[in-house]
Amino acid sequence: MAPAGEGQLAANRFLSKTEENADFNQYWYSNLTIDALVKACTVDAPTEDDAAKPPIRAAFLSTPSLYHSLPVKARKSCALLDLDPEVKGSCPEEKFLRYAAAVAVLGDPSSPYCTAEGGVRVLGTTVAENANLMKRLFSATSQKFKPSIPHLVYQYDTYANYPCQPLDAANPEIPED
Repeated sequence: MAPAGEGQLAANRFLSKTEENADFNQYWYSNLTIDALVKACTVDAPTEDDAAKPPIRAAFLSTPSLYHSLPVKARKSCALLDLDPEVKGSCPEEKFLRYAAAVAVLGDPSSPYCTAEGGVRVLGTTVAENANLMKRLFSATSQKFKPSIPHLVYQYDTYANYPCQPLDAANPEIPED
């Protein structure tokens, strides 16, 4: 995402056009959180000058705000699995399963599609009470960056099973404990 000015992010198109749907228990990340998580997911993505490097392949589980905030070129090699057809990202199970060897998987660990087999990088957000589950299933540990989800009444933590510099700093939107 390109900065709008000194220390500000440009408005997020997905956030400005897509309302949360309580029927699907949808709560969008803040613009700053989306920016940090997209950077975390695309940290090894090829640049314009690095055409020989394969594109990132990522499967996004119920995280349309992240999927739709990826650069268009990166999005072409990714998949979004979401129950809400309004987010225009639902994909057939067979397409999703092709992404089982994805570079990153983002979503809730309670999804039956999440696995950490085959050296898959896992990046997810969930409540702190799921720390042991994230460790057991994905070898993922809590990161310093906590996501801001403005309409959610409890705080999530961010987990990754790989070193991820974009998640090394605290989120300025979240008060320190």
